Parts: sequence; C-alpha cells; structure tokens
Amino acid sequence: MFRRSIRRISSAAMVGSLLVAWGCSWSAGVKPTRPIALDVEAPPPAEIRDIGDLKLEVAKADIENAISESGVDVSTRTLSPKEGYNLVVVTLTGQVAAPCRCTFEAREFAAVYTEKDGSETSTEIRVSEAIGDEERWDIPSEGASVCSGWYFYKPGKATFRVAFTLPKDVTQFTVRCPTTAKNLADLTNNK
Repeated sequence: MFRRSIRRISSAAMVGSLLVAWGCSWSAGVKPTRPIALDVEAPPPAEIRDIGDLKLEVAKADIENAISESGVDVSTRTLSPKEGYNLVVVTLTGQVAAPCRCTFEAREFAAVYTEKDGSETSTEIRVSEAIGDEERWDIPSEGASVCSGWYFYKPGKATFRVAFTLPKDVTQFTVRCPTTAKNLADLTNNK
C-alpha cells in the first residue's frame, strides 16, 4: 500500500517539503490542493529508500496518443507526441522490502537507445517527460520539474509509470533509473 505526494520544484521548496510531509500536493504560491486520504492510521515512513533497492523491471511498454494530468492544479496538462514521434508509456514494477518512502523527479528516468544514420551508430538518451502510478500522471509545466514522493506502509509490489517521447523508428530501448552512489558526500572537514 502506498500514498503518493507531489510537489512542484520552485523557490518555495521548503514550504513544499512540509506540505509533502503532511501528505498534500501543492503548486508554488498555492495552498495545498489535495490532501491524500489513507486507510491506515500510521505516520508516513521516515526511512528514505533508494529506488535502486526496489529492483525495478520493465513490465510493459505501450504507445499512447496522449496522457493527461488533472486535479493537482486549476489547469489540466496533457502530453502528446510531435510529428514523427511516439509517446511511449513504460510500466516499471519492483518490490518494497520494508516500510519506506521514495522521492524522485520524472526526468531522473531515461530511455537509452541506439540510432543508425547510414554507417554511423550513436547512443541516444531521452529523459522522461512524466511520471505516474496506475491511477494518475504528474506532468510538469514547461520549464518546471515534478518531484514525486511515494510512501510505502508495508512490504509489497511497487508500480510506477514513466512517459517518453521517442522517434517513431525506435522499437527497443532500456530504461535507466536513478540510484544513489555508495557513501555520503561529506563536507564537514571542508571549512
């Protein structure tokens, strides 16, 4: 079971962090718009889990005409491909071993594929343009990012969706997910 909170990255990120901790979505300069109801009475898990611990796998990939986000802001954002491109939705599944929370941005996920131009082959990378779960999408407005947080209250299956706009001739690609490097970056002896 999970609860998801979304925040828009802005200069008001500190206020947003508090609202996310309280289980609300927010947009810069706007009060919380959507408290998230739970059917459990436990506080949100405090341990931050690296998404790499979930051992995500591609469950499926589908071509969509468009995806839409609504209910977070006053407006509804829609993502659709430009001419010559497909909107590809990838469903990722993994396992949560213990209660935790995961936080990441849509653009931390990337599609990696090869492209041939005559005798030349190159590796191309496209970052995700939206992130979601099985019920809804978070699509950043132009020039912004979306930071999504998932709270997992007990062990079980984790499912995420990411959307990419890829050239129509791309038929296979890998999905690169964010992971945390081993050890902390420590600046305490740098003063």
